[in-house]
Amino acid sequence: MPLSATRKDPSPPSADVILSFDVEVWADGWGAIDEKIQSAFNRRIYGHSREHGAGLQGALRILAEHQLHAVFFVEPLFAARVGESYLSEIVELILRHGQEIQLHIHSEWAYELRTSQLASFEMPRRTRNIADLDVAAQDAVLKLAIELLGRAGAPRPIAFRAGSYAFRRSTLSVLAANGLQYDSSLNVSNTNSGTDLGDERRTRVAEIDQVIEVPIAQIVPSFGKPRQAQIGSSGLSELKHLIRLAARTGAGPTVIVSHNNEMTHRVTGVPDEFVLRRFRGLCQWLAANPQFRTTGFSELDPGAHIGRAVPELRNAHIANLLRNVEQYWRRRCYY
Repeated sequence: MPLSATRKDPSPPSADVILSFDVEVWADGWGAIDEKIQSAFNRRIYGHSREHGAGLQGALRILAEHQLHAVFFVEPLFAARVGESYLSEIVELILRHGQEIQLHIHSEWAYELRTSQLASFEMPRRTRNIADLDVAAQDAVLKLAIELLGRAGAPRPIAFRAGSYAFRRSTLSVLAANGLQYDSSLNVSNTNSGTDLGDERRTRVAEIDQVIEVPIAQIVPSFGKPRQAQIGSSGLSELKHLIRLAARTGAGPTVIVSHNNEMTHRVTGVPDEFVLRRFRGLCQWLAANPQFRTTGFSELDPGAHIGRAVPELRNAHIANLLRNVEQYWRRRCYY
């Protein structure tokens, strides 16, 4: 071989990354909902400004700047209580930016519908866990949510995430009966998530009761409790380490969580510069490293991932420390 000849470096290991956002609207308590919903909607969806805020449209803008794909799990039940135009506005905004919409349900809103659309079902109390409802009520709630999304202009969903990650096995059976293929509710660091799954409650992509469970990636710090990989509570260095780990070990999709208002102050709606800088930094890094492919459930090949572990970051001591320092200053500045 000539001395000038060079051998090509092997391609760097790749990984699928699912950037997921739970899109929720709340009216700052359950009293005077109709009076508070417009201002609460504006703050939670747009932030301090419809043009320049760091809410939902801020996340969409940053994703577009870096040509990245994300999944938006949209909660539609609130619209049955306060008006479907709010939901249509959310759906139009996400679709205009070419992003993927899937289904999110907060069963707290189902209680608000107990005398109207869901009057046929017994709902003695407001609950965060959809599986606290019996199977018939879960089925009715799911059908109503799918119908609301469709009327707002969204494609029929194929993936689901339960509000507060709170679900049980019965929920998966209801999802399968309604044609949903994926669930991404399982958060093993949350004690209310998938509590009756037994040995199947683990960080591994698995088919459970005809639904493919794609758990949320985890960060296990040197000190403190394990937690889900989340833009608002994980450091940028931790998230990079997590994705590199997934590539190095051939893991399943790295599911990272965020929310529509996670980059804003929860009371004032002004940008939270710490989280905003973190998300922008992650997007810049992903765009510069195309071997880490941002994808969604509409593009996922289940056969390529079933049985694969979902990454759990451990022993990243320096990254954990950097996160703790940053979160300390964030709390000092904003809270």
